[in-house]
Amino acid sequence: MLRSVFRRSRLRSRIIAALLALIVGLLIWRHLPDHEFSLSYVDRGTVRIALSAPVGGEIAQAEGMAAVAENDDFQLLADLRKQWFRIVDKRGGIFWDSSPLDAVDDPELNENARKMAASPIHLSYTRNFKEIVNTQLLRERYVCQAFPIAGGIQLRYRLEDLQLSFAVELLLAPGGLEVRIPDESIVEAGSAGLVSLSVFPLLGAARQGDDGYIVVPDGSGAIVEFAKPHAVNGNKGYAKWVYGEDPTFRDQRRPESGEPVTMPVFGLAKREGGYVNMLTSGAEDARLIVNPPGVNNLPYYRGGLEFVLRKMYTSRLGSVDRLVPWVEKNRINNDRVARYTFVAAAEPSYADLAGIARAYYRDLWGESESVPDNPLLVRLFMGTTGYQGSLFQTPEVMTTFSEAERIADELLASGLERFSVALTGWYRGGYYGQLPQRWPADAHFGGDKGLLALLEHLNRDHIVLSMEDNDLDVINRGIGGNGVSLRSDAVRQPNGELYVHHPLRPSGSSDTSVRWYWLSPFQDEYRLGGLDYLKRSGVRSVDLRHVGELLFSDYNERMPIRRADTKAIFNQWMKEAKDALGTVRVYQGNDYALIYADTILDSVMSTSNDELFDRQIPFVQMVYHGSKLYYTPPINRSDVPKRELLRAVEYGAVPTFELTYRPTDRLKYTNYDRLYSSQYEAWMPELEEAYRMWQEVWQPLKDRRIVDHREAAADLFVTEYDDGTKIWVNYGERAYRSGGMTVEAMSYGVERNGGGSE
Repeated sequence: MLRSVFRRSRLRSRIIAALLALIVGLLIWRHLPDHEFSLSYVDRGTVRIALSAPVGGEIAQAEGMAAVAENDDFQLLADLRKQWFRIVDKRGGIFWDSSPLDAVDDPELNENARKMAASPIHLSYTRNFKEIVNTQLLRERYVCQAFPIAGGIQLRYRLEDLQLSFAVELLLAPGGLEVRIPDESIVEAGSAGLVSLSVFPLLGAARQGDDGYIVVPDGSGAIVEFAKPHAVNGNKGYAKWVYGEDPTFRDQRRPESGEPVTMPVFGLAKREGGYVNMLTSGAEDARLIVNPPGVNNLPYYRGGLEFVLRKMYTSRLGSVDRLVPWVEKNRINNDRVARYTFVAAAEPSYADLAGIARAYYRDLWGESESVPDNPLLVRLFMGTTGYQGSLFQTPEVMTTFSEAERIADELLASGLERFSVALTGWYRGGYYGQLPQRWPADAHFGGDKGLLALLEHLNRDHIVLSMEDNDLDVINRGIGGNGVSLRSDAVRQPNGELYVHHPLRPSGSSDTSVRWYWLSPFQDEYRLGGLDYLKRSGVRSVDLRHVGELLFSDYNERMPIRRADTKAIFNQWMKEAKDALGTVRVYQGNDYALIYADTILDSVMSTSNDELFDRQIPFVQMVYHGSKLYYTPPINRSDVPKRELLRAVEYGAVPTFELTYRPTDRLKYTNYDRLYSSQYEAWMPELEEAYRMWQEVWQPLKDRRIVDHREAAADLFVTEYDDGTKIWVNYGERAYRSGGMTVEAMSYGVERNGGGSE
């Protein structure tokens, strides 16, 4: 009897366990990434590069190096059996190998490490679209066929066990080498899908203690020196997305940290020469990699730009708050192109590397005779709503249009003859008001009548007015309604869920109590309506929020887009705004935005606090100065305003102040929590000081190129321009004196061409 009861009990347990397993299986099946797999992408920003036609038969794979391409300045050699490649720079008699010369015979390296170091291609793949496997060409069973093409060689790879194929084209180009990976060459015949590809990740690799360094455009820029040891934590180096992480993939539960990478550039300098690696196609989905000795047991500094073909995201498992990781099933179908430009001079400076990037961008933008006028920027904050959730909200007014007139008059009366005014938060409902239905100007600030009066007032004194516009945010949808259908009009994540934007608090963490959304970039009604409103009002300059600092994917079923498509759409927006108004300015300044924008607001003036970085440098500013105008983030939002003014002098950035007419404490119970001191009267002394500095430093040098920057002594930096002017900045506690030059503590000095100091 007892045995029978026990059997029935055990049977019930098995049935219950089977039912639970079935339920869990159904939940998992329900939330598999079928959403993103079934999408048909719009394909607005894809660059198509056809696979080059061979100009001869297959190249025999003989032992040893053989020349496969040559021009006046460079020669390309290849050992196809070993997969070893060499670029010979005939200008200086130096060469660059795809792998370190000593890697194959290094007794300190095990077999896997030697294959890793000797591989010209590193890649990753997935078989189940859940885990990612990192590998290298020489660790896989592969076949390589090589064919001559005009200017170079085409390498067709097939990874036998993974059933993956792709082509890499190496072409000699002006200044060096171009590497192409045409998307049409990628074939995934089995269960494996490519996740990433990196070509020549050890080009110019250096040992600990070698002379030289790596340059990365993290924030303003940073240097990693070979001579200084760097700790390796968790077998990881530095890896950061170009243009920032795709927000629709980012886990907002973890705080954001560090500064963005705004241009796809990697630089390396050694005793014998250097190079700059730039992406000319595919940068929207690429990462900047820097690895010190010790990562993956390799004794080398190395890095570059890695192409990403699939990304990871998380999907919620049923109604349980459990996130399951997935790898995209859809491959990002862009062609990828990297360019290597070499410096033949010995011991090149980071100014030399910045000059290479500057020349590339000038060709891209077209040479202009001068940058725009560069007066001090006074950004006036108009107002904002309180915390989201109140049923009836009116803006907290910080500055009205008539009060803006008074501020401008007082600045003129104090001796500031040249400044420009920018308005933020003028929208209906204020800064976080009825977006995207943001016009007309809110009546609490003075409405359309007040705006027109302000424009007339400023025009009379030749003061340029620019107004911020926001074409993406969807905020406070439930208060009065704003006509946006979240079901069809809002940006979605790859798992099919709505993307919810939680604003960042000053701590860097997201405020999960606030739920905002982004409008799909194809919803033109609000954008064109706002543009038409500004044009009819007589505004001739617009500060476009998001398009210069934000790049995302949208997995909305109606019109899904990749980041390359978003970039193309943003560029079209900027072109239309420039045609309609005359001047377009952007925030942060991702490089793609500068085709149409000539001014960068809130330019990044620091670098990330990464233990791999040895020095902060103004690399990005050295690329842009003399071509694009860039402003600092608001000086009055910094911890030490005096130091930030000096940093602006050192980096050639024009100061910005974000001010209000009314006391700042009125913002205490609002979502606009980035202003602590803004009432304009309190900042008049700093404005007057900045204006004197503008007359002496920024205005005379606005069209000049920065040709050198260095640390002359502890806490003393010198920036040199192409007309011979040197700007000395002393952050120390004591005055610096050398020859006829004196720079007081926490001050600066100007040495004009010819040696005269001021």
